[in-house]
Amino acid sequence: MDPNVLAFWKDLIALGIVTGGLLGGAGVLAWTVARWRSLKAGQQANPELLRAMDELRTSVDAVHEDMAEMADRLEFTERALMRLADQKQRQLPES
Repeated sequence: MDPNVLAFWKDLIALGIVTGGLLGGAGVLAWTVARWRSLKAGQQANPELLRAMDELRTSVDAVHEDMAEMADRLEFTERALMRLADQKQRQLPES
């Protein structure tokens, strides 16, 4: 293979790597700026919307607490039923 062609391809690959890195860096920078702007815009949101979001958060927290309490009760009931089943199994005469 001709050394000039080989050098051309090496240079082309190097140029592609540098270009890809620059474009990738620009993409990350653009995403960061867009995210920063969206967060900044969120701070200037409608107070009524913020109040509604706080109420929703409070409701979700209450439901979460209720679910945790129900899970505890279910776990207790499962353990009690397993104990009863074990006791009943021991009381049955072996055939």
